[in-house]
Amino acid sequence: MFFDAWGAMFVCIGLFMVFGRFVFDAWLRQRIYYAVTNSRILILRRAPSANFTSIDLERVPDVQLTGETATKGTLRFGVGTSGYPFSRMNGWFPALDPVPQFLGIEGPQRVLDLIMRTRRDDARLDRSSSAA
Repeated sequence: MFFDAWGAMFVCIGLFMVFGRFVFDAWLRQRIYYAVTNSRILILRRAPSANFTSIDLERVPDVQLTGETATKGTLRFGVGTSGYPFSRMNGWFPALDPVPQFLGIEGPQRVLDLIMRTRRDDARLDRSSSAA
């Protein structure tokens, strides 16, 4: 009896590792919302715990574009940190990665261009207002 229960537990863990992680990550991604304003990048994650991230466009760190397909991709704002306790699991659950990112968005190049254009426009406004 004990060995049956012990074996069933490992079967369940194995099934989660093979199939369940994709379902869990898709469930997480459905609960993440992104926005770009004229001064900030906003990310709201509603599950598994609510988390709101706001990044000032003037202080956006390195932006990395990864294309999953020609029309879909991911934008990462910053470099991954090794201090995250589950850093080796980021490939398993990308939606739980602590680095702010827009995951699997439509038209990632268009969004990146919008962010860069807004940053340039803000820099021009700052230079012109300081010169006046």
